[in-house]
Amino acid sequence: MSKARFAAILLGAGVVVGGAVAALASLTGTTLCGSGRAGGDCYELVRTLSLRAGLIAGLMTVVMTLLVAGLLRMLTQEDHQRAERAMEAYRTEGGGSPSSG
Repeated sequence: MSKARFAAILLGAGVVVGGAVAALASLTGTTLCGSGRAGGDCYELVRTLSLRAGLIAGLMTVVMTLLVAGLLRMLTQEDHQRAERAMEAYRTEGGGSPSSG
């Protein structure tokens, strides 16, 4: 996968998760607000807190996805290096190529 495609998928996932969290938090929170001036203040507070929660959720989605991708890359590189070291040790012991049996 190319870096540009991975970045686009990562950005899309962050936006989708952040938007969903913000929307659900706003819908859930505004049902608890009353009417009148206090209700208006409540709506404003709920909206700003919902946006903050969505932003944090989106950012954490990106961070956790990058963490998982980095760990997967490290694991595959380590396995590849271990296989190369085993092949070198096999060849230096006079084993030749593994396919010659």
